[in-house]
Amino acid sequence: MHPQKVRICFHFDYLVVVIVVVAVAVLVVVEVVVVALLVEVAVEVVVVVVVVVEVDEVVVVVVVVVVVVVVVVVVVVIVEAVVVLIVVVVVAVVVVAIVVLVVVVIVLVVVAVVVVVVVVSSSSSSSSSSSSSSEFEEHVGCTGS
Repeated sequence: MHPQKVRICFHFDYLVVVIVVVAVAVLVVVEVVVVALLVEVAVEVVVVVVVVVEVDEVVVVVVVVVVVVVVVVVVVVIVEAVVVLIVVVVVAVVVVAIVVLVVVVIVLVVVAVVVVVVVVSSSSSSSSSSSSSSEFEEHVGCTGS
């Protein structure tokens, strides 16, 4: 019985790890795609500003790089916050599941103990009363004869 419980717990742990790893991987892919799109847009903005507005390339490049770096940092912070949130939620779900499982097991054990006590006490009281009455009848029969 205990090996099955251990095996189930390990499978449950593996499931949690898989969920967290998949969530983090998806968020990292999204993060990389967003950063790549930002870099592409930044390059296009530099080209358009330099060609159309005829501003000095260095100024445009510095401004765009600063903006891209700020946006990338914000995106990375948001994605990392989401990753932490997912991990916290998964851990909370696991803790709640374990607590519910423990409570259910405790309730089942208490119910089983109560049932056993009731059955044992009722059977012992009925058997003791029937045995005492039969002993009394035998005793009365012995003295009567």
